[in-house]
Amino acid sequence: MPGRPLSLGRTLAPSGPAAPFELPPHHLVTHAAVVGMTGSGKTGLLVGLVEEALRSEVPVLVLDVKGDLPNLFLAFPGLPPEAFEPWVDADAAARGGKTPHELALEHATRWRAGLEASGLGLDALAAHVRGMAPRLLTPGTTAGEPVSMLSALEARSAAWDEDEEPGRRTTGRGRGRGWTIT
Repeated sequence: MPGRPLSLGRTLAPSGPAAPFELPPHHLVTHAAVVGMTGSGKTGLLVGLVEEALRSEVPVLVLDVKGDLPNLFLAFPGLPPEAFEPWVDADAAARGGKTPHELALEHATRWRAGLEASGLGLDALAAHVRGMAPRLLTPGTTAGEPVSMLSALEARSAAWDEDEEPGRRTTGRGRGRGWTIT
């Protein structure tokens, strides 16, 4: 385990300055679960914890049934606006009287300012990216690496011949020539 603590923000005290809130990495020896009410900050906590763990080269396996955490893959070393452009909504840019590049530049600038306000910089972002070996496994869709643990037990759906994506959702992975567990 790395020696540096995982920085998870700052504590808020009624009197006095906010102090850094840090988690010693040896506290992450097995598993973790985050529970709480809707809107209580679970996703924000998890994103921060995963980013810090990756930055410290702590192995992370994320099982995200809701789909909130793939944005962790949107880590662009150096934060060039061009890296943001594929993710910019061109219609939203046009409604704001901007080009997609101008909106991408705004996002890049905001991300850089956010890192700096958190006491981080491009070196922390680079460490985060170095700590990742990302794989996005997506049951029932081809949006990432398709996965189906039960496809070998299922009958082939007629929907497969009409449209591959809905067929994949109902039957798992295959191309009309048998089934494999992936």
